[in-house]
Amino acid sequence: MRRHVVVIGAGAAGTMVAHRLRRRLDPAGWAVTVIDRDDQHAYRPGFPLVALGTWPPSAVVRSRHAFLPDGVDLVLAEARQVDADASVVLLADGRRIAYDHLVIATGAAPRPDLVPGMTGPHWHRSVFDVHSLDGATALRDALPALRQGRLLVHLAELPVPAPFTALELTLLADAWLRRRGLRDGVELVHASPLPEPSAGAGGLLGRHGVAVEAGFRVERIDGDHQALVGQDGRELSFDLLVTVPPHRGAGLVTRSGLGDELGYLPVDRHTLQSTAFPTVYGVGDATDLPTQRTTRAAWLTARVVGRTLPDHATGRAPSASLDRRSRGLPLGPSDDGLTAALDRLTGTRSRAAARWLYWHVALQGRPLPLPVHAAAVPTGLRRHAPA
Repeated sequence: MRRHVVVIGAGAAGTMVAHRLRRRLDPAGWAVTVIDRDDQHAYRPGFPLVALGTWPPSAVVRSRHAFLPDGVDLVLAEARQVDADASVVLLADGRRIAYDHLVIATGAAPRPDLVPGMTGPHWHRSVFDVHSLDGATALRDALPALRQGRLLVHLAELPVPAPFTALELTLLADAWLRRRGLRDGVELVHASPLPEPSAGAGGLLGRHGVAVEAGFRVERIDGDHQALVGQDGRELSFDLLVTVPPHRGAGLVTRSGLGDELGYLPVDRHTLQSTAFPTVYGVGDATDLPTQRTTRAAWLTARVVGRTLPDHATGRAPSASLDRRSRGLPLGPSDDGLTAALDRLTGTRSRAAARWLYWHVALQGRPLPLPVHAAAVPTGLRRHAPA
């Protein structure tokens, strides 16, 4: 009888680990199943280009089936709960899927509801996010009406997936406004909880005439006055607000009693096994790893689990480990090399190349040419990647 590995989540990390597991586990003895609620795989680094009208939404969405390897079953259903004691995944439609080993690849979900007033009547009208395709398309429709006033780009907290999105979007918005001759009439403001931008980021924003509100920790949105209110009493008015909202782990992890207080799966820093259940593993944004939540980090964690899970399952000593030194990775956009790369990668051709690499190289767990995404390569993880 074949043993069974189940992967919950067919996003970047889940797809990458499915490829690695299928290559390393004998198909005669092992079945691999991936569970996700729909067949829409989104290229999230492309959302800012959708928001600015550069790409249509169809340019960033593909079928999940197209990227999973042969010999992996895709179950399109919502995973509601994991019974880790019984080694069973419970689906919303009542089905039960038993597993021998489980990989949690559920990522992190935007939670704008955690900021009072954010999801009120102004949501996706004058307040937008670009961590969802709905938010990006809503901003695309609203942005052309901004002829003058204030465009406020806001990072709510860290860590979040793709932590450089706010900086990237600020620069893209500046270029968008200048091409249309609107920059003189629109004040562009970048608000972040970081105490101050790095020398590179600060200089880059300054050269583009962007006002910076550093150390800004949001308390609420005052919808009546269209203002972002900080914990220190600062009020930042806006005509359009683009926010990177707080993120939390998936509800599945919390409902199953597997997560920490933020809904992330606590994992061993070397093997990426759950600290409570040795047959459960975590990859990508679903874990409590204190690393930048980027495509590169997803690739590396998938690489580690793609080795440690088969090793443990077959009684071998682990042949891969997430190096201890990766714990100290920065949690925000503080790398000056990153800001320089962001300044260069504003061309559609470069971004189309990055998208191609994502679809055809990264998702298959293949070695990544560096950088794959200039804004998604944590230097520390690259330096200490296992062989």
